[in-house]
Amino acid sequence: MSIPSLSVLLTDYRMLFFIRDRTINSVKAARADKQLFEEMSKYIRHIAVYKALRESEVFDKDSIAFGKPFPKHFFSRLAAEKEKLQQEFDRLLDLERKA
Repeated sequence: MSIPSLSVLLTDYRMLFFIRDRTINSVKAARADKQLFEEMSKYIRHIAVYKALRESEVFDKDSIAFGKPFPKHFFSRLAAEKEKLQQEFDRLLDLERKA
């Protein structure tokens, strides 16, 4: 799996932050994967620190230096959750077609 470009990561982190905030109180209701939620939170913190460093014109350090490494399993967990949700959606469509 390829890692998106930096400009994509910096833009998309805002959307992930929004999604995380909207679901923080309803993780169980949404049946979200707890590990994915934790990876998403780590990703948001990593990107936020990186962005703050660059906006402060600090170029000799990165998020890792501040204890916020890039979450290794974020993209694979995100892809797995997407696949799981797609399968559930397809199943529901099949039920609707049969009704």
